[in-house]
Amino acid sequence: MLELNDPFWNKLHTWFGNERVPTLLSALAASWDDEAASTLREELNHLNTFCGATHAAVPHLLKIAEPEENRHQRLEIALDLGLVALETDPRQGAADQSERELRALIVGCAIEPVNASDLEKMRSIMVEFYSALPSIRALSERALLENLEREGVVALLLSGIAAADGLTAIARLLNDHECYEEGTFTCSSCDWGYYSMRFGERIAVYAERARGAPHDDRGMSDIKDGAPSRADGFMTPIRDDGVLDARLAALLALAKRAPSPDPALLVRHFAGTFLCCKCGPLVRRAALGQAQPKFVSSRTLSARGRT
Repeated sequence: MLELNDPFWNKLHTWFGNERVPTLLSALAASWDDEAASTLREELNHLNTFCGATHAAVPHLLKIAEPEENRHQRLEIALDLGLVALETDPRQGAADQSERELRALIVGCAIEPVNASDLEKMRSIMVEFYSALPSIRALSERALLENLEREGVVALLLSGIAAADGLTAIARLLNDHECYEEGTFTCSSCDWGYYSMRFGERIAVYAERARGAPHDDRGMSDIKDGAPSRADGFMTPIRDDGVLDARLAALLALAKRAPSPDPALLVRHFAGTFLCCKCGPLVRRAALGQAQPKFVSSRTLSARGRT
């Protein structure tokens, strides 16, 4: 853990160039304040893109979330760190990061320009961050079990759990559908792009008309009509008695703990299959393929289902 009085904080990249992350972390550890937490979030997360200070702050945030009485803090931090896990490539570790990638997380501020010692310290921060993914998963599960009745956060916490477990595509779809009722993914066989939209207990899929082309408005037209008449197909959900990856089985078991049937419905579909209209006729598993990054609107996390 990078100590809060370490001068290296002055070199870590934040989004608005302020050097107050250690001060905010120290204040939040002493006495949580939602306004200060929002200020910290702005420094560490801009449109779901993270910076060097984000990774250094993770162990401190996990520590704040740990005490039993910090239930409110735990939920707020779990939602934030779930997004950090979602934007982390689980196939990459700190050892795989190039000098260029490490330099991008550091900026020369109060001290001299980036040197070899800085790069080594940044790599150590990243090693600790990747090692913290199981702790982020445990935090997300703990917050989920404490907030099962809050429909607005259950899918987002499930997203954090899936992301920390390496189920990135499922995590992204859970996050997208909870916030926007739509999401994007690619066929795990041919890599063709799709977007999905929910209609009651069914999730319709719409294929790109050309590789890399922007999504058309068929889905929005169907939403207006109230029926998926223009869809290219539907996701086929997994069965409860099917043979599941252990991570999926655990995720579904947690989703089924919620009073609402919606979280389990989403997990079943996103872990299921669909018929790719580009490389069919075989049914291809959708959710285990790598999801494509989706543009995230400027709505902040504090407005996304936390009430």
